[in-house]
Amino acid sequence: MTPEPFGLRMLQYDRVQFLSIAVFGLLMPSSCGRTLDGAACPCVEGWKCCQAENVCVRAGEQCPSPVDGGHDGGCGVATPDNWGEVCDKCGDITECDGSCPVVGCLDQSFLGKSDVFFLINDGSSWVGQTYTAAKTGDLVGVAVDVGAANTSHLLRIGVCDASGGLPIATLGQVTLDMGVSTLGNIVTFAEPIHQTAGHRYAIVVNYPEAVTHSKEGTWYGSSVSDYAGGESITSTDGVTWSAVPGVAPDLHFATYVMPN
Repeated sequence: MTPEPFGLRMLQYDRVQFLSIAVFGLLMPSSCGRTLDGAACPCVEGWKCCQAENVCVRAGEQCPSPVDGGHDGGCGVATPDNWGEVCDKCGDITECDGSCPVVGCLDQSFLGKSDVFFLINDGSSWVGQTYTAAKTGDLVGVAVDVGAANTSHLLRIGVCDASGGLPIATLGQVTLDMGVSTLGNIVTFAEPIHQTAGHRYAIVVNYPEAVTHSKEGTWYGSSVSDYAGGESITSTDGVTWSAVPGVAPDLHFATYVMPN
């Protein structure tokens, strides 16, 4: 039998010790800028462990797997340095592609239980919900909870000044390319509408091309009037408005504002 070189046998004999030294050296911080990218966990200070892959990444960077905080949106670009940081006045967080996709800060909303609805273009051609602004700034979007009753017509959504509690002037409006608009659909306007904190406004809807009493859509709300900043309102012509008599429901809505 050919004798093995002495040095090789010592290396094999001390393999466990050698690997321990190698791993220890890898995990020690290095003033020479040695990287731990791709190294196995556990990680040293300034690095974090991605459990799914059992690898170290720098603190503040995302893991490859969404299980460990990675982004599962198929961004297709490298994570920017400011990923995960606040990126606007609303306190939203930068996405992994560097974007800040917010439309505006949520200002007012009513999302109570859904157990009643107003028929739009039944007894009243117009239906609305008043609200009191909490933020001063540009109203850049609103959302309503309008479903279709029996419509092939397009829904128009407007915002009015409601000094005194009822609409007195249209500040902006838009006709959608559909007859419904859910709370997940933030409707924006051609020009931002300036609003002032503490002032009363109204979101109003109608179907401008529909014939009278055709029961076009349904704006959902709650029989429990929990929204203190406004109330539901109706109109037959969009000019003269009245509050719904009795214990009126509040209708589901949301407003989005960029403060200034």
